[in-house]
Amino acid sequence: MLDFQCKSSTTINGFEIKAYDVDPKFDDALKNLLKNKIQKIKLYDIEKYSDYLPADTTPEYREAFKKKLLSIAVPDNHKINWFNVKRTITTEFMSQLLLENNFNCIFHEEVDKRINVDPVMLDKQPAGIDVVGIQKEQNELKFVVCEVKASGDSKIPCNSSEGLLKDINNALDNRKRVEKEIFQYMGNLNSSDNETIKNIIHFLSNLLMTDKTENKIYESIVFYPFLIRNNERILNENNLNDFKDFDKEKLGDINLSGIIWSFNEDIDNFCINLYNEAIEEL
Repeated sequence: MLDFQCKSSTTINGFEIKAYDVDPKFDDALKNLLKNKIQKIKLYDIEKYSDYLPADTTPEYREAFKKKLLSIAVPDNHKINWFNVKRTITTEFMSQLLLENNFNCIFHEEVDKRINVDPVMLDKQPAGIDVVGIQKEQNELKFVVCEVKASGDSKIPCNSSEGLLKDINNALDNRKRVEKEIFQYMGNLNSSDNETIKNIIHFLSNLLMTDKTENKIYESIVFYPFLIRNNERILNENNLNDFKDFDKEKLGDINLSGIIWSFNEDIDNFCINLYNEAIEEL
């Protein structure tokens, strides 16, 4: 279990903003949890494809077949690290870890866009919201909308702050964008005989039917704009101004909490190398 520590908290323009870090003694645990999420991507369940081979297939051919499939299932490196899919996937899984640990969020694997990606879409940035899930606090459910950016920018606010605000505005200005995510989430959940899942599906179906004129749908949605930052000034100076342009008067009376993960390490190298390690361990 990771210990995410809230090192700084403030209110900016009506919204609560928090900055977290992880004690270095948990570095190995962090890497293992992230590698576990990467290895759960269904494309990497290579063994199941052995069933397609004839019974008399030699062990050598089976091993070569496995290596070939695995080579296809690894995202290509991009010449610009910012657009490297390995980086994007890892940062989104990082956001899930913190939200799971500290904000009572649940991310169902059968719905996760990254875990269920198909080979054709592997090298593309998926459409829609970065990370969606369910928050359960006591008996209350909310739909989670999390947009994720990562930056090593020395400036505060960083260049990614503007894009993060734009992503949140896109969800607020285009209700159908959020409804599509809810529809997909509801449709991909495996209800079986699980009462908890059935309650979530019931919650989501009711959410889709809320009155459009009053935008009540947003009362049951929680927004988490999420920044992973390599900038020591954030905690050293207690400076959370990456969120200075997030304003409740402009965005409205919505459930929004800004999160900064103060991650004082080269984010690009960490994410890409970790992804490669996860694949090598399969």
